[in-house]
Amino acid sequence: MGRRICSRAEEEIRDLFRLPGWLRRFDKRRDLYFDWCRRATIELGMLNGGTQPRDESLVLLLAAALSEDESFAGHVRRRRASFLADDDNWSQVYRAGGATILEAYLDAVDTGSWP
Repeated sequence: MGRRICSRAEEEIRDLFRLPGWLRRFDKRRDLYFDWCRRATIELGMLNGGTQPRDESLVLLLAAALSEDESFAGHVRRRRASFLADDDNWSQVYRAGGATILEAYLDAVDTGSWP
């Protein structure tokens, strides 16, 4: 088991909206997000003297990207959860998605299955 990034609440959102399935279903999109993780790790490291960036920083970058990704929004909407009726809850979904992607990326790097 890899490093845990998702909080308990984010795990609930991840499971409710089947976020790992969305990530696995689109190889090109997964590779795009994984490459973002790699590049962001390098570039944020350049800002802080070569230190590994905090997981939180990477999750926030990924959440911002997900908020622009219509594929992600469409996947989430198809789950028909009343939770989505409140605009403020979407930020929690994006954050859970970012944490889910970062967990999957770190697992893939640890197991040597990416790049």
